[in-house]
Amino acid sequence: MAVCVVCFMRLACCLPAYLLFTTKPGQMPSLECRKSASDFINHQLRSYDQEGAYGLSYISTSYVLRAILHFCQANLEVAKVCTFIEDVLCACPVFTVSLLNALNMT
Repeated sequence: MAVCVVCFMRLACCLPAYLLFTTKPGQMPSLECRKSASDFINHQLRSYDQEGAYGLSYISTSYVLRAILHFCQANLEVAKVCTFIEDVLCACPVFTVSLLNALNMT
């Protein structure tokens, strides 16, 4: 399974980051898509892509962050984008910790 996750992330990093959450770049991801993405981050990435005791690797953390930033830059309703960001940060604690760790390293 670890090889599959690593291969998936190598491929995913070559594609637009919003594809982690949805296939439609101009729309907010559905609740089902958000749940699928958070399950992937919390279970597969967390199990096979950890960097030390702090969580995800820098590459995976930056990919998830780029996916979130895509929706911030799109012409979408601000309240929906804020709710989306809050949902991701709450639903994916391993990403949140990894992001905080990455920001402390810079």
